[in-house]
Amino acid sequence: MTDDIKLKRKRLSPVSIVLISLVVFVFSAIVVGGAFVLLYEPDPNKSNFGGYYETNTDGEIVLPTDNEGSIVTLPPVDNDKKVFNFLILGHDKVAKNTDIIMIVRCNIDENTISIVQIPRDTYVNVSGKKSHKINALYGAYYNSAKKAGSKDPTMDALSQLAGLLQTTFHIRINHAAIIDLDGFVKIIDTIGGVYMSVPADMKYTDKYQNLYIDLKKGEQWLDGEKAMQFVRYRSGYVNADVGRTNALKIFMSALLKQVKENMNVSTLSKCATEILSNMSSTIELGDFIYFAKNALSVDLSKVYMVTLPGKGLMVNGASCYVLCRADVLDVINNHLNVFNEDIKDSEFDPYRILTDDTNSKVSSIYSSPLGTVKAEVYVASDVNENSIDIPRRK
Repeated sequence: MTDDIKLKRKRLSPVSIVLISLVVFVFSAIVVGGAFVLLYEPDPNKSNFGGYYETNTDGEIVLPTDNEGSIVTLPPVDNDKKVFNFLILGHDKVAKNTDIIMIVRCNIDENTISIVQIPRDTYVNVSGKKSHKINALYGAYYNSAKKAGSKDPTMDALSQLAGLLQTTFHIRINHAAIIDLDGFVKIIDTIGGVYMSVPADMKYTDKYQNLYIDLKKGEQWLDGEKAMQFVRYRSGYVNADVGRTNALKIFMSALLKQVKENMNVSTLSKCATEILSNMSSTIELGDFIYFAKNALSVDLSKVYMVTLPGKGLMVNGASCYVLCRADVLDVINNHLNVFNEDIKDSEFDPYRILTDDTNSKVSSIYSSPLGTVKAEVYVASDVNENSIDIPRRK
């Protein structure tokens, strides 16, 4: 008998081969996907939106020009700069009015965030649109897209409004998102609610909108439903529109603090799909995780919030908010500019959408000199410490 023992190599069954292949594939996907998230960097020149163009009586496009007649175009962004702008909209339940309009700049190079709020009553004079309030534009674009048979009127309307703002403010908007009230409630619940101090009792009822607000003054946890009540309340403020933008600053400061203290990249990544599913946006998962990761590293003392400066005015029986051109341009250069040079006055609002040259009261406010309405810049850390005094009706 020989002592040599031949070891026979056991052949794998087809099922085993499939299982092992599947394990290897999944493992590889996790490794590659994780590496992608860690190494992924979005293109600062990428924008999902075109510009806004007006037409003449013959239906021909009239390109925007500066004071010297030169065509106004957006310059490229330095590829070495990591600075991005996001348009964020929130609309009500009954109509498509966007009661929350803000543009957020993420400056990853300087580790800062700027949140620029546009009051919903901001005066606009857009060709072919009946309403002179900016919060009605999204709904008008939505209805037009739906009437034209659009497969996705929400994204079409979002793109048109983003294009209008890009051309008017002469900025680049990289991404945009719109959230309805139900989506807002679900997102706040997903992150566990927000602990904050409600500055005063808030009570209001609007049966038409199925809106019932009943909050008591003091520190408390706000779940999604109560958070929605807080950000929608406006009737008790002396300046209802601007008062609500300042209340939103209080909420956002508390929200950012809550997220920074209780979440990390891993937990935010787990919430990403749920958050994105409750909004319509151009933001993909990789973008969301990239920007969320960077936002977590920003100190609250470097989160700036400002409302575009302007003055209230009754226009054709409607309460409007007319922007002050010079002061708005100053805010945009400081908080939304992503280019290497300042945005020039000749490049700003080339179609004069933010004014009406036939209305002396509107044009007077619009053309007022720099410093007429100085924009107050709030810092999130200070707001969390001292809140904001919002004048209330007696």
